[in-house]
Amino acid sequence: MRLAASALAIAVTLLVVASPARADGSWLDAQPPAQWNTPRMAIPEALPPDPATDPRCVDNARPADTDADEDLIEAGWLLVGSYVGGWDTLVIRAASGFDGMCRPLGYNYFVFVDGLFAGSVSPILMDSRTDGSATLVAIDAAGSINVMFSRYAESDPLCCPSRTSLARYTIEQRGGAPVLTLTNVFTQTMQ
Repeated sequence: MRLAASALAIAVTLLVVASPARADGSWLDAQPPAQWNTPRMAIPEALPPDPATDPRCVDNARPADTDADEDLIEAGWLLVGSYVGGWDTLVIRAASGFDGMCRPLGYNYFVFVDGLFAGSVSPILMDSRTDGSATLVAIDAAGSINVMFSRYAESDPLCCPSRTSLARYTIEQRGGAPVLTLTNVFTQTMQ
């Protein structure tokens, strides 16, 4: 009996350790807004790719177009879609894998200012069609970055989150380095 209980405890521990945390969106509700980016932080390493990922999805990853793209690829990330840029700022979506429909898994949007990494839009990795997954990014003339996040309730179908959160970020200069800072979040129910 003890052996079975020990084996179960080890199996559960391995499952928890092997399963990285994914976005659940609750960080978007924190007041004041959570902060996770710091000056001169390193680009995080991507998770190891799932060997079951369809190679066609990986083949469709975007090739590098900028030095920031190269930095992300060097850290193991796969570039997804086009980047958003303006006012010396680039916002690049990169993933560590894809689901069976080639939707990004383990992804984030990485922000670079004047070629320097300023941070990511989420403190945790996101999966497509989950609560807290970023869907749209825009940079405005004032240099603010606006990101739309899907907010799912437990009863929502995967196609249709019942709420969205709009997060607004600014770029601060601290000690001569750019830092992405979350300034506010507005959450609304979809009509």
